[in-house]
Amino acid sequence: MSEEKKFSEMTPKERGREVLITLCYLAAGVVLALLISTFLIQKVTVEGTSMVNTLEEGDLLFGARYGVFYRDVDRFDIVVLDMGDRGLYVKRVIGLPGETVQIAGEEIYINGEVLEESYGSSDMRTPGIAEEPLTLGEGEYFVLGDNRYYSRDSRDAGVGVIREKQIMSKLGLRFWPISKFGIVR
Repeated sequence: MSEEKKFSEMTPKERGREVLITLCYLAAGVVLALLISTFLIQKVTVEGTSMVNTLEEGDLLFGARYGVFYRDVDRFDIVVLDMGDRGLYVKRVIGLPGETVQIAGEEIYINGEVLEESYGSSDMRTPGIAEEPLTLGEGEYFVLGDNRYYSRDSRDAGVGVIREKQIMSKLGLRFWPISKFGIVR
């Protein structure tokens, strides 16, 4: 049975080897963390008020990368969207591919039936592009912020219908603030 030496008792060659091994472990840890954050999990900090009361500005969230852990996006999922030059948006999926979405007054209609939901505030400024029935194509989604009055979302012609390739991740875990730590519903 061999005894482990203290670092101070090692020869210079042994010290060099220990330092090199430690550096290799650190490098492997950094590479692993980068791979996980690039391909598996996305970290997002909420900016703005478009998802209040569900999410608040400054909330730190983790989401599963689209296409890695899941391939289906369901109604009411909260997703991170790549909006190009406008950055990342966090929104809730309301309309799915093939469905017809329309907003009349304070009601959202999916295929002519009122959508029963408890997430969004009913105070919508405008129905925007969903004032008339809007049929989503293959791989297209209609998203809204939960704080409908202050949300720039699919109603806005500048945002419009979201394409599947714009969906980066599906949010699942709120990490910060610690008092709200847990699964995002």
